[in-house]
Amino acid sequence: MSVSVSVAVAVSRFLTLFLLLKYCSGYPGINVPDYFEQQCSPTSGFVTQNFENWSANLTDETPLYLPMTSILDLLRLSQDLFKKADLSFLNQWDVLNSCLTLRFSQNPVFRTNFFGYCGKTVSKAPSMMSPKVFHWNKLFPEGVGGVFRISLSDNKSWQVVDVCWGDGQRSFAVISLYPQLSTCTKKIITEHLKAIGFNEKYFAELNYNHQNCNNSSCFWKKNNYNKGPSYNY
Repeated sequence: MSVSVSVAVAVSRFLTLFLLLKYCSGYPGINVPDYFEQQCSPTSGFVTQNFENWSANLTDETPLYLPMTSILDLLRLSQDLFKKADLSFLNQWDVLNSCLTLRFSQNPVFRTNFFGYCGKTVSKAPSMMSPKVFHWNKLFPEGVGGVFRISLSDNKSWQVVDVCWGDGQRSFAVISLYPQLSTCTKKIITEHLKAIGFNEKYFAELNYNHQNCNNSSCFWKKNNYNKGPSYNY
């Protein structure tokens, strides 16, 4: 085999390996602006009129889930957990299997504590602007704060939060006592969200059956993010 042929074969193998890494390992990574859906104003938005604060009776140890959200909401929470605006080291599979949960704490002030990606945590201390409308500040220099409104609830186990971020982008999250919503509940929430302007194309459902939800067998720890380059957090 001539030198030129050997070089051509080597180059071909390199390109094949590069493409496998690029597309089978989740590249290109997430580009957050790709999931910008619509603009919003922090001073306007739909607020439910018949709300009983069922979550006020929860203990600090009660886990809550995000069974249904807009993709942007998951990405903004991921930015806060990693304290990074650039999420290109993640792909959509990573985010949907991140096992994001939260807990409310009341002492000494009300806080929302988020957990995900096998041990990462972040805490937000929202302040009330008016009944059912809250504000929180950004958590790191390149982060984004915002305003959220309780938009819908069954007053027993779930509530829909409509978020207007500080950069004018809108998202939503369903906070629930349960990792999955019933078919009927999902239908009610979906129709409500569509009625107030959200596009079902950007809806996401987290997978809480994944091993990431069992900390001892967590993918992120066992594989050390082994689907791409090394990451420094």
